[in-house]
Amino acid sequence: MASSPPDPGQTSARPSDASPLRARRRWIVALSLVLAPFVLIGGVLAALALMLGTESGSRRLIETLIARQNGAVAIEGLRGSIWEGIQVDRLLWSDERFNLDAQRVSLKVHWSSLLQARLVVPSFSVDTMKLRLPVSDKPWQMPQSLVLPLGWEVQSLKLRQLALQRGDEPAQIGRAHV
Repeated sequence: MASSPPDPGQTSARPSDASPLRARRRWIVALSLVLAPFVLIGGVLAALALMLGTESGSRRLIETLIARQNGAVAIEGLRGSIWEGIQVDRLLWSDERFNLDAQRVSLKVHWSSLLQARLVVPSFSVDTMKLRLPVSDKPWQMPQSLVLPLGWEVQSLKLRQLALQRGDEPAQIGRAHV
């Protein structure tokens, strides 16, 4: 017996092959949308680990920050990483308010303390620091406040030699509380 062609108004009882493909595509798209933020966050964390945890990444980050200062800051002999601790042979900082020349600077920070809105510096040392201030009639005074947006603690601060100058003359400090 000859079969007649299917009536266009009749639906087939057999499911189409496109339906499982559509469902699979929907799952892939949904899974991609769920996983994409995690992949993005993972990439950002990996980049931060590379920048902060390696000497070359730390050097690149510090050089980028220094370049934004338009020559006001210069560093010679940078070693270490921001995460583990850095050492600098020489730090130069020129500003209209002062000129700073620091030799053999070492800084270590406990970055995890930022989670408690504190900055803990277990060690900060400078072998020699020369601070030249502009000529003025008033004696130089320490700032009234060093208010920061978070608490901070320096556990060990070492400064072997400090030379203060006002112009070419040795500077006198009006008040200092340490």
